[in-house]
Amino acid sequence: MEHTPLLAICMSFLICFDGAAAVDRYAHAANVRDRSNQGSGDSVYQLNSQWTDQNGKSASLARFQGKPLIVAKIYTSCKDVCPMIILDMQAIEKGLPEQAREQTQFALISFDPERDSPAQLKLFESSHGLNAKHWTLLTGSDDSVRMLAAVLGIRYVKVSSGEFAHSSVITVLDSKGNIQHQQSGLKKDPGEVLSVISRLLTHSK
Repeated sequence: MEHTPLLAICMSFLICFDGAAAVDRYAHAANVRDRSNQGSGDSVYQLNSQWTDQNGKSASLARFQGKPLIVAKIYTSCKDVCPMIILDMQAIEKGLPEQAREQTQFALISFDPERDSPAQLKLFESSHGLNAKHWTLLTGSDDSVRMLAAVLGIRYVKVSSGEFAHSSVITVLDSKGNIQHQQSGLKKDPGEVLSVISRLLTHSK
């Protein structure tokens, strides 16, 4: 039986979260981020994971189908990197023409399900001025968090202080959940992401 690249990553995750499997997952993510015409076999929406949003409602990733999605992984008690990731995402949001903004979704997914309850996510949404019409915040089980991080090529580890050391990645998914672009690092010019979103919306017409 053959497995799609996405399923192969998930199998690697189930075998071992660290070591060689993590390297394989990261290499896969680096490869798919440059592919502009992926088939549905690489869709993130294939993941059979369950989440809860900031309103306490159960959600699957498939709820985002039909529109481009800008997604990043953060945790709400983070005081440095995560607020900057959100600022970068807000710069992308502000850079979109109004019509494109209405057709684009934004999601923040927590590394920290132990502390990031739906109520905490709701407070975080309010404190950062996130428009609930466009933004969804999700929390899920440790396994769901780790598997999605593996598929997106995001590395993280919980340190002794209870905080998380993690890579800073903003991912653009197309309407079918395929990775179309990834922005790594902080304080990046949003121009490239905006171009990718424009292309996705143009092709969807």
